[in-house]
Amino acid sequence: MIKQKNKVMIVISVLSVLLSVIIHILGRVYHLFDYTMLADSAVSSIYLEENYGGILYALLFLPIFLAGISLFLYKLKKEHTLLPFMNTLCLTFASISMIAGGSGRIEFHFSIFMVVAALAFYGSISLISIMTTIFAVQHLLGFFVLPEIVFGYTDYSLRMLIIHALFLVLTSGATSWQVFSNKNIQKQLEVDKKQERKSVIDDIVGRMSATSASVLETAKHLNQKAELTDDNSRRMASSISELTEGAQRQWNRLNENVHVMNEMSDGMEQMAGTSVEVSISRKKLLQRRKQGRKPWNHLWMLLNT
Repeated sequence: MIKQKNKVMIVISVLSVLLSVIIHILGRVYHLFDYTMLADSAVSSIYLEENYGGILYALLFLPIFLAGISLFLYKLKKEHTLLPFMNTLCLTFASISMIAGGSGRIEFHFSIFMVVAALAFYGSISLISIMTTIFAVQHLLGFFVLPEIVFGYTDYSLRMLIIHALFLVLTSGATSWQVFSNKNIQKQLEVDKKQERKSVIDDIVGRMSATSASVLETAKHLNQKAELTDDNSRRMASSISELTEGAQRQWNRLNENVHVMNEMSDGMEQMAGTSVEVSISRKKLLQRRKQGRKPWNHLWMLLNT
């Protein structure tokens, strides 16, 4: 998460520095912001360049230097612990540079609120406090030492300083309160999310336990049926074995009966052959008897005559 935040904030910091450079060019080279000199104590960009040119250049190059350090740290390590602090300094001094480059005009003081809004992205009260402290020091120095650079006037009223400081403190305070509240909300959301996750996990575990018990009961039932089936299978195997043995015995007996019937068939064939031979022998014997009776019949007939 911090890596993505650093990436976004570096882009914003670099863009702020570029905007600061553009304001310095427009204000100090082309003098586009001298139109607001309505009071006698207001100073022009030419006056600032002649009397405070060195300070203006220092304020111009300081945020550029800070942006370079931020880029170097980001290249070195995208989650570097110093990056949020360096981006805070870069944005803060970029705003101060815009104010100085714009000849301290009140319009450029709104860049302070841009910095506050940008730093709220980090969600760090300490960074907002550092930024607020630097702006407070800037305004105090501007009021007591360099009012021309900070406010664009040689003489700036205490009432305006208090108004500036008041809105700066209120803006920073409101942003810090938002950050603090947001963190508390996030913590509560995390607690609620953990509680919800725990409830979901407990519900899943309960369902899984019930399902496991049901599966276990089903497994026991199936095991009982499997044991019963196994017993039936053993009985069937035993019955089949007995049937096989009985069939084998029947087969052996059938083979024996076939053998006996074959022997009886052979005997009957022999008896049939013997009967045929006896019948033939009888016929031959009868024929011989008939032939043997003919001479005696003839002799008998002769005697009777």
